[in-house]
Amino acid sequence: MRAGVTMNVALNPLGVKQLRQEEVVYPANLELRNGVRTDAGNYKGRPGYETVWSLGVSQPINLLIPKNRNVNTVGFAVTPAGTVYELYSDRTSTLLTGPTLNGDYRPTWCEFDNTVIICDGQAPVQVDVGTTMSLLAGDPPAAKFCAVIADRVVLSGYDDTGFQWSDPGSAIVWPVLNTSSVAGNGERIRYMTVANTDLWFFKDASIEIWAHIGGTEVFGRRGIITVLDKFSRNRGIAGFSVVQGDDAFYFYADGDFWKLNGFQPQRISQAYKHEIGLLEEVDLMYGFHCAKEHVIRWFEPVSARCFTYDYVNNVFSEDSMWLNGEHGRLPMYAYAEFDGVPYIGDYGPTGLVSRWQDDIYSDNGTPIHIERTVRIPFKDGRKGRVNQLRLRMKRGSGGSSAADESVTVRWAFDEGAWTPYSTVTIGNDGDADPYVDVVEPNGTSSLGVGREIKLQIIQAAACPHLLTHALLTVKPLGN
Repeated sequence: MRAGVTMNVALNPLGVKQLRQEEVVYPANLELRNGVRTDAGNYKGRPGYETVWSLGVSQPINLLIPKNRNVNTVGFAVTPAGTVYELYSDRTSTLLTGPTLNGDYRPTWCEFDNTVIICDGQAPVQVDVGTTMSLLAGDPPAAKFCAVIADRVVLSGYDDTGFQWSDPGSAIVWPVLNTSSVAGNGERIRYMTVANTDLWFFKDASIEIWAHIGGTEVFGRRGIITVLDKFSRNRGIAGFSVVQGDDAFYFYADGDFWKLNGFQPQRISQAYKHEIGLLEEVDLMYGFHCAKEHVIRWFEPVSARCFTYDYVNNVFSEDSMWLNGEHGRLPMYAYAEFDGVPYIGDYGPTGLVSRWQDDIYSDNGTPIHIERTVRIPFKDGRKGRVNQLRLRMKRGSGGSSAADESVTVRWAFDEGAWTPYSTVTIGNDGDADPYVDVVEPNGTSSLGVGREIKLQIIQAAACPHLLTHALLTVKPLGN
């Protein structure tokens, strides 16, 4: 029995990065990575991924399109070179022939009458029956964005403010009179999408909504939502950061992430304000709705950062891949669900498409490092000796003879230097005792002395594992 008072430290998944590090104390975490919040309020590991399709091309995958058009096809993968591959359920693929996409923008897609249409700032292309592609007929504009509404295809992004629509029931009839424009006034269209029966145009500092009203006018402006003061803003809305999820829009603008709550823009990233404000190439930001995890993931590729927002619990964290002994880029460049199963396209020039799921505990063989760092002050700011650190964990489901797994821990007192890492075995799969004790470095009788302790705990195991509490036994030493 170790002398002292035991503190039961619930490791709440609450990350805070809007302050200087020395200002962040428990229950907030200084670092929170590679997990998702459970219904019970714990922090379990995020999904991992493993390769399903290797396209045999040295290109990233920047768009995945779910599409069941025969008994074997599950979707399409698009590369920045403008090539499109059909993906089959037997893990094979076919390069579609015909014209390639040759624009400079991240591709978008829509589906009209069972035909997939893809845009990237040049002539739109369509996926034909068989294994070919062709230019979309009817001389449509060279658009960046496409959508389908009221039995028409709508294209925009061919200039700053205009949009054009096809005749009803057709994707290949484009009368020159079927055009209109959003309000400009120094702004341009950054993104276009459809919600219900409305067109939503995300511009530099505002969002413009157009309704399908029918008749000869076809579309009419419903309203404009001001997000930023266009004269005082530093950075506008990042177009490809716009994500639809949980019956709302989420996006990046001017140093913050936002939620469009009805028609009211609301900042949601105050807890990570400092880190998000450091991002530089925000125009390149893109995001995905990972519905099965109830999170939005945003990626800023130049800084290799991934910010993850849990919209059910209103908390931010970060995701990364463990590379060369440190947190590096999580290489997710495209995301889609094929038959209800999530898949990702690789950011690197690998041509890989991978399954992304909870039952995968590594990133293509690289262990996922679930990390949290928390600073815990002792009662009344009094000095104390930490005689024991005990972790409450759950590993596996029982019945397996798999090898032991471990958790890595280090600590620092009163803003001093970190100790060396201590590696603690967390037991065999399904061990009955959920508690593991951290062994002190150099065999000393305590972890150290101070007025507060900073703990960094890293889990990396190729099996299910969950850490819920840290128990600190502290003996007070006076003032």
